[in-house]
Amino acid sequence: MIYLKAYMPLSGMVYLAQRDLLGRQYRDEKVITALAAAGIISVKPGGISQRQSKRNTDQALAGVFAAALNPVLVSRLKAGKDFISYLLAARKTIPWAKLIGEATFISLCRLLANARKAWHASPRLPFAIDEHSATARAIDELLEVVGKKWNDAYFSVYDLAGGFSDDNDEVGEESEDEEMGDTTAGPSAMPSFNADQAETDIEMGDLAAALEEDTLADEITEGVDKMDIDDQEGYIE
Repeated sequence: MIYLKAYMPLSGMVYLAQRDLLGRQYRDEKVITALAAAGIISVKPGGISQRQSKRNTDQALAGVFAAALNPVLVSRLKAGKDFISYLLAARKTIPWAKLIGEATFISLCRLLANARKAWHASPRLPFAIDEHSATARAIDELLEVVGKKWNDAYFSVYDLAGGFSDDNDEVGEESEDEEMGDTTAGPSAMPSFNADQAETDIEMGDLAAALEEDTLADEITEGVDKMDIDDQEGYIE
């Protein structure tokens, strides 16, 4: 059995789950499959080494938060754009992230941010921030910019609205046909992954399209803002 945690960045992160990081095994497996299809990791003998796979994964996950720092997306969020739609718009600019369903992507973002907050709540070696993973540092940068807009209450309301249901976790046919190809083909199914470009390779055409779409509506943001709930430090289930 291959576990997602084996590929995740550890420095500067605290994961409370011991095995299925996203709460359900099949969601962890979806992320592993997408990373493998994108050539970021290798799950077969003779492919990318485990060490390189972990480094690539760190860069790829850091790229998620770098994409969310896009000035257009941030300005729309601060202007009142619904928070979940903000994250999903960022997802549409990241080739490998489009290979996993919306619910799995949102779960992954929540997991990573909470793992970083858990480290800040209870620091452990290494203590020097510059020794932390690229993902950890990218999360810090994003949270500094968006501030209280990143509030765990949004995820809770998204859950109550059915956002984490299996029905909201299907990859679109266009994404499957054009991006995934034959998932059994391994890294050749997508262009080779370049770890050095992972944080900056953003598909601007997809960003423009994403900005035209709304998902679970702006009522989520409006409702949470009215409740004026402060986010809690550390991992929140």
